Amino acid sequence: MKAKFKRVLFVFGMVMAVALTVFVFYLSTKRRTDKDTPTSKNIQTPSIKSQYKGKYPIELTVDKKDLLLPKKLPLINLSDTSLSRNYAFEVASLLGFEGEPFQTMDVEEGSVFFWQNDVSSFFFFPEAKRLKYSSYASYQDATNKQLSDEEITNIAKSFLLNNKFINPEEIELLSVNYLGKSTKHEGFDKTNRANALIFEIIFSPKITKGYEVVLSNPDNPAISVKVLRDGSVWNAQVNKFTFDTKTTTTMLRVYNYEEIVNNLPSSVLVSLSGAQISAYDLTENSIEKIEVNEIRPAYLLESYKSKVITPILLLKGLATVTEISSKLDAILYLPL
Repeated sequence: MKAKFKRVLFVFGMVMAVALTVFVFYLSTKRRTDKDTPTSKNIQTPSIKSQYKGKYPIELTVDKKDLLLPKKLPLINLSDTSLSRNYAFEVASLLGFEGEPFQTMDVEEGSVFFWQNDVSSFFFFPEAKRLKYSSYASYQDATNKQLSDEEITNIAKSFLLNNKFINPEEIELLSVNYLGKSTKHEGFDKTNRANALIFEIIFSPKITKGYEVVLSNPDNPAISVKVLRDGSVWNAQVNKFTFDTKTTTTMLRVYNYEEIVNNLPSSVLVSLSGAQISAYDLTENSIEKIEVNEIRPAYLLESYKSKVITPILLLKGLATVTEISSKLDAILYLPL
């Protein structure tokens, strides 16, 4: 009887020892995992600056039942590999440029290769991973061929694909903007289709679940092509990204409806459009209010040096401005 009791006691002791070992191993693994895996608390809030002055109320006109947002979104890693010299020569050749490029250094964007001839120029930024083509044609003299938005979009996409600026699976169409010469400043402002001198086709790099990638300045999109009324490409600019959606483990929780309402004052106005007026024309009291009527997730690229792109909420709406009789289109970024 005693021997049997000892055997039971021995087995019980062995089971407890194994259980204790497993528990200790679990705790050490958990601590190591928690330490090695970044969390949303470790993520620095994006630094988003606004060129617009003053404080103004921001109202949400989106109905709660119409707001469909994911509960979490991952940070996405970016490859830091520079674009190759061979790739620069390949694109330059397809664009009709010959010979060696001029080379210089840009304080912000690093190395620059550029080719030019009598009709156009091509700039290639290997570290910044950016390509820029410009035609010297006069936008004012272009014959109006009455091209449809679809035809213009196809021209823009074909230019990017045929000259290997981008691969077909890497982009998706975002919008077509109509631009006219500004009467307020150098450059162009958005106008209606009838008065457009230039058509700006905006693409976004394709990313997980098709979310848009935005830059700190939305008026300088990641991928854009400007087409003249005669169908010729006047300008093309592409910021190339290589996304790594497999190794990212950090998740950011997306605000729910109530949290969005509470955090609206933290959103940053980054763009006003719809009239020929610049931020420099506005005073601290110019913006009376902004009504947000659209909310969707997006990814923010702060600079070409960024190692990750961060999920934010992209807010769109209408701004009431004292200097303008009609409301202006407003874009705001809300960090998570």
